[in-house]
Amino acid sequence: ELPTRALVHLLRLRRANLEIVEATIPEGARVVGREIREIRLPPESIILMVVRGGVPIVPTGVTALQPGDEVISLTKSDQERDLRDALLE
Repeated sequence: ELPTRALVHLLRLRRANLEIVEATIPEGARVVGREIREIRLPPESIILMVVRGGVPIVPTGVTALQPGDEVISLTKSDQERDLRDALLE
């Protein structure tokens, strides 16, 4: 069964076992209103950019996520599910 909310793969770095993925933050997600530093991301995962209203933002730890934010992240391939759960549940 496919998850109703999924990560979009933008780039796979096979030799490094890394993925650059995008997720759109849904209404009601646990991360809405929380600063990035408060979000428990999987180890070796990082939020690279937030696109809000079409404007790219280089996030800091105090950047708070909002519904509709497009979040671009770097993660280990085997941690994708954990990253999806952290951002989209």
